[in-house]
Amino acid sequence: MNSTVGKLYKIIYPGLESEIFLPNDDYPSGNCSYRFIVDTVKKYQHWEYDFFDPILKHIPEGSTVLDIGCNVGTYTLAFSHAVGDAGQVHAFDPQPYCKVCVDMSVEHNNISNVKMHRICMGSVESDTVLFLGNDSGLSLVCDGKIDFGSIPDKMETKLRKGERIDVTEVVRSQIGNQIINNKGDLFLSYEKTKTIDSLSLDNVSFIKIDVEGYAPHVFEGGIETIKKYKPVIFTDQLHDILPQLNYSITSLHERSGEEMKLCVPR
Repeated sequence: MNSTVGKLYKIIYPGLESEIFLPNDDYPSGNCSYRFIVDTVKKYQHWEYDFFDPILKHIPEGSTVLDIGCNVGTYTLAFSHAVGDAGQVHAFDPQPYCKVCVDMSVEHNNISNVKMHRICMGSVESDTVLFLGNDSGLSLVCDGKIDFGSIPDKMETKLRKGERIDVTEVVRSQIGNQIINNKGDLFLSYEKTKTIDSLSLDNVSFIKIDVEGYAPHVFEGGIETIKKYKPVIFTDQLHDILPQLNYSITSLHERSGEEMKLCVPR
């Protein structure tokens, strides 16, 4: 599958190979961490490879997995294979270009057990404005009532074609210049924030949370689900609920230097 937006690349996991859709180098991303992930997979054919052996063994076939902060779907594809046809993977990322990549990977691999949600996950249900700067790394999420009309849907349509969106003047007119970066380039998405608990999911065995410092809010919105199912949790940040529920917490280190916490109920 090739397009004006990108093409498929091999991605390798322990005992598994798949293909992931990644954008072209000139694709407008607005996020420097996203670009690093894409470049790494293209060059080395894997992403955070060392984490998969320890985590995949905790995912039973037929269960439900949440991939919160799925980015372009590097974990989503492995989770899909782990849960099998009878299981379900719910992938979450508010960034429209991430949804484009995940949707295209799912379509190419004929995957039927992945549902991609272009929403934020947090402690309460609300409207959220997501600002994505250029590759200098500007990124801002804020709850608010700013009405940008149909911009998000138009944004995703244009991104599927590899087109840049400039909503700088819209943002300036409504919230001022202070969040505009030096180059003046800004992507914007107006999304809904949901909570884990509001989804009323069944048989949740595993939750990955990697949301750039926002994990405590995600935990707050999922406490009832965590209490009910005691899922294994793979996260970049911890929450007080874990020791209260007698979770064992192990630090995992990847060769790139990345550290994540594997939280397993005793």
